[in-house]
Amino acid sequence: MTRPRIYHHNVWVPRPPWMSILLLLCCCAPPPEPAPAGLADNLRWQWLHASDAGDAELLEALDALSAAAKADSREQPQKGQLPLRLSREDLRTVGLEGGEDPARARGLLLLQPLPNCTLSTVAPLLTSATQAFHPDLYDAYGRAFDGEEAAFLAGRAQRLAWDATFQAHLPVDDRYTAHVRGELRRVEGRLLVQRSWLKGPAVFAADSRSSFPQDYGVELFFEAPAGRLFHALATWRELRVGALGLSTEDDGLFSPMLDRLVALDAELDGACGGG
Repeated sequence: MTRPRIYHHNVWVPRPPWMSILLLLCCCAPPPEPAPAGLADNLRWQWLHASDAGDAELLEALDALSAAAKADSREQPQKGQLPLRLSREDLRTVGLEGGEDPARARGLLLLQPLPNCTLSTVAPLLTSATQAFHPDLYDAYGRAFDGEEAAFLAGRAQRLAWDATFQAHLPVDDRYTAHVRGELRRVEGRLLVQRSWLKGPAVFAADSRSSFPQDYGVELFFEAPAGRLFHALATWRELRVGALGLSTEDDGLFSPMLDRLVALDAELDGACGGG
């Protein structure tokens, strides 16, 4: 029996070969390209209002985002950094305004077509929950839903939320445990919008010099006018890899993260196509 695949952007888990690559990148990685200002503002709005906006408002914002992202004609992924950062007020929507300072979390952007996916094939991958070991992303993963996954997938419910706990590790076997809250919403059969965030800093071993205190993400899956499924992702992340002396403020760490997001989308697209 084939294990269900899990797609989740909240983890970056390079294996040991990344060590030498990252050490080189820290010296020569070019600064990521900033997202257009209008696109960045739209994605921030999506983060703020993924849950409370009306369907019509979300679809109007989606049309603007689709145009800014050139979703109808884009063949290759666009990856880069978001020129704006979240504020404490921006975290009020998920009840975290009194916690970590989001100004320390750097914004990642990914815009990418998923030619093998449709809304109906990607939805089960986004909602898939398992305790099984995932060889590429997680050492362990578990998800508990607030509602019924089957009702959401059947269209009887338009929203689904969950709490997830996963274990993963950074280079040099630097293991951590993280707790994530996620929400998924279907909008009139045209859009799946997913918002997720770390509920608190990830927990490392007492002697670790790494930290992963913040991650706030919003993702939109929608059919572009040309008929292809399109994925837009914005994540504001603060991570430090102690063994490398690098953080998300360093392009040598930030750029491989962007490459990994592209690879995750390729895996998701392959799963949609049965690969």
